[in-house]
Amino acid sequence: MAQTFLFKARNPGGQKVKGYIQADSEREAIGSLLQHGYAVTHCSAVRGEPSVFEPKVPLKELAVMCRQLGSFVRTGIPIVEALKTVRRYMNHERLKNVLGLVIADLSAGEPLADSFDRHGRLFPPFFIKMLRVAEETGNLRQSFTVLADHFQKEYQLRKKIRRVLTYPAAVTVFALIMIHSLIMLALPAFIGIYGKTGSSLPWITRALLDYRAFLDRHAFAALAVPLIAFPFLAKWVSTLRKNKQFDEFILRVPVAGKIHRKLAVYRFSKTLRDAYAGGVPIDRAMQIASEAANNRAIAEAADRAREKIQSGASIAEALKESHVFPNMLISMMHAVEESGDIDSPLADVAEFNRFELEQDMEQFISFIEPSLMIAVGLVVGFVVIGIVLPV
Repeated sequence: MAQTFLFKARNPGGQKVKGYIQADSEREAIGSLLQHGYAVTHCSAVRGEPSVFEPKVPLKELAVMCRQLGSFVRTGIPIVEALKTVRRYMNHERLKNVLGLVIADLSAGEPLADSFDRHGRLFPPFFIKMLRVAEETGNLRQSFTVLADHFQKEYQLRKKIRRVLTYPAAVTVFALIMIHSLIMLALPAFIGIYGKTGSSLPWITRALLDYRAFLDRHAFAALAVPLIAFPFLAKWVSTLRKNKQFDEFILRVPVAGKIHRKLAVYRFSKTLRDAYAGGVPIDRAMQIASEAANNRAIAEAADRAREKIQSGASIAEALKESHVFPNMLISMMHAVEESGDIDSPLADVAEFNRFELEQDMEQFISFIEPSLMIAVGLVVGFVVIGIVLPV
């Protein structure tokens, strides 16, 4: 059984590189790298799941690469020559190094999908599976075009999600800085005044003074503990994400759960359409789309629906019986099947889901902006009152 190995080496150009390669043994991995002209300095088996901080190939770079390869293949340029040309002008060093290994594998007679799959930890599963189907059907040009569109839209969607999350994060950080500035800088100026009043301090002020004294005594721990705990917390959250019950809980969270459900449904419908457009049979496309949903509850429901479709049920009926997908998606899928033309209506379904998702994100922002400002105002006001109340 093939294992994943982390390697460090110098490429044929003398540059230090680091990456992953799949092989049956460490000896085979090193031999493959040496055969490709790499001077290996380290090679070890990777155990367990990928780290949450493990960098992957950016979606933007994937989209550009697939777009260029699609253009070259369409003009009749062999895939090896197309990859060499794309690699020659590529700025992303890690992807450039991987393409060098892929080109060497292809020149040695390896299939394209297998060559990329040897570095599968760096690429989305959808990319590898679409290449495999493209080789089976001989439709490499269309598959690269579909992949380019898919990664470009996923990249744009992630940019919008980051933009939605940036504002709450920035306001929260600003609020924390302001609150701690008041406690650490403004509060000490009032301590002498408190002593002159001779009266007992309100509980709010005592709480602020106790918190400041704690920060004075344990300043290093207060800074170090969050920094040390963050990687473990991220790993814990990553582990939770593999739990179906956690994904079901996320779907039930008010507001955020609704957006997460629509995001999962959009990714499912978009990947289903892209896979089908790339020549993947509908049942296999359903399997690929279920993995792209990035939610185990929805993925398992999609897998159950796929089994019903294989038993003769319609897509709409199978999705309806899962009790997970929204009625609008089921109605649109019913119309898709009635029309007899699956490809174009599937694109409409994906586009409609994207529109609904973006509308919900805009509504979320319009709700969270004033809510955060009110919350920050209340907390800062609480601190200010606690400082000036005894005066």
